[in-house]
Amino acid sequence: MNFDEVLSKIGGFGKFQKLLYVWICVPQIFLAFHMLVSVFTGAVPPHLCRSTLPSAGTPSTLNFSLLSSPDGLPELSCTMALNHSDAAAPGDGHLTMSCQDGWEYSTETFQSTIVTEWNLVCSNASLNNLGSSIYMSGLLVGALLFGYLADKYGRRIIILISLAIQATFGVAAAFAPNFYVYTALRFMVGTSISGVIMNAFVLGTEWTGLRQRMLAGIITDYFFGFGYIILAGVAYLIRDWRKLQLAISAPGFLFFIYIWVLPKSARWLMANDRNEEAWEVILKAAEMNGKPISKDLEMCQ
Repeated sequence: MNFDEVLSKIGGFGKFQKLLYVWICVPQIFLAFHMLVSVFTGAVPPHLCRSTLPSAGTPSTLNFSLLSSPDGLPELSCTMALNHSDAAAPGDGHLTMSCQDGWEYSTETFQSTIVTEWNLVCSNASLNNLGSSIYMSGLLVGALLFGYLADKYGRRIIILISLAIQATFGVAAAFAPNFYVYTALRFMVGTSISGVIMNAFVLGTEWTGLRQRMLAGIITDYFFGFGYIILAGVAYLIRDWRKLQLAISAPGFLFFIYIWVLPKSARWLMANDRNEEAWEVILKAAEMNGKPISKDLEMCQ
């Protein structure tokens, strides 16, 4: 008797499996937050070289929309006239140089982003893209690392570790003192996301009967998409990047309750000759599904 036949006897998608999917689907919402939050935290608002501003100009009174207008002067965002004349502009043929006194940013849409805090514009604009690339490389490293570790030590423990990494380093990123520390912390968050996504999917499908496995396999994707929708609303309400990063990361500490509620994979336990532990989980699942079974020779084989 193989494990799929055991599942058919205890219920391929009963109360036990449905509750399991609640546990593995809720974190997907927060994974989606971290995947897409850089669209908001790394946004580049309209900006002007501070040395090109009129002496009386302030960020609240400047018309930043001129930068994006057809007849605007987008070069004002990265250069200033050498003669420092208020009337001079790079487009008038005057000699120019890069900004020396920093930039002023529009606060119409975002109160602050990592771009406005660390001036990731003009010559430093590539750093913003580099940060996103490093985050994506974290996803790759996490897929390779946590996939191997899950096969060796079990799905459940790796999911718990990944959730802890996600919450800890996600919150730490909200207090990053500079761009390089922030990027390193985001890299660690990326590794944890792969650890949760892969192993939650595997844990769910390993406990699901053959007939329901295809549908169950894509349930987590629905919650991932739902997370994208919620993030748009959260980012609309929270315009400061540090507060937004904290808002999407801090709730991750609530997942500590998974230490008690997340079950082990009976398939993995059996594959690693831990049959007694596997049977304990199987009997618990059968009882919860209302199909209690007894341990007999046929099922043991």
